[in-house]
Amino acid sequence: MFEILRLIFNMIQTKKEVSTNFKEASEYDIIQALKRIKNEFDDEIAKRVEQIFRLETSHFKSTVFKKTNSAGLLWNERYFKHRDKYCVWVKEIRDSQGNLIKNAIVKEGTEGAKRYCYVIFPTIYDGMRYLAVYLSRYGIDKGTARWGGGEKYLALVKKIQNKFV
Repeated sequence: MFEILRLIFNMIQTKKEVSTNFKEASEYDIIQALKRIKNEFDDEIAKRVEQIFRLETSHFKSTVFKKTNSAGLLWNERYFKHRDKYCVWVKEIRDSQGNLIKNAIVKEGTEGAKRYCYVIFPTIYDGMRYLAVYLSRYGIDKGTARWGGGEKYLALVKKIQNKFV
């Protein structure tokens, strides 16, 4: 009984804390966050953070980014149970050869769609700092490949042109 009450209390506290502090990022916020990352880490980390965010968020325009301040960080209970999440149904759109064109957010129950939940960060700086720490921990190239699932992802990220850093 006490365990259930503790879980409910944590959910209420977390939801209130994250939801009331959430701020959708403007271009100014993005630039300032990248400057802070550059000062706290270094030039290379800041550049890679911008590249990953650009790839994952369609250059800071995706719905998921606007709702989460995240570069596609998937929520899971083991690591993020005390963080709020934003859930959507996603369907892969493929060409006639089976190559992925894009992921589209669709209505719940759409055939072939999967539910994905993303970690919500209160600010863009918090989302970028999480990624910067991750890259620092694993190394820029290895961390990038781990973040996106492999060497093909790393190659895509490296092609992204930086605008802010």
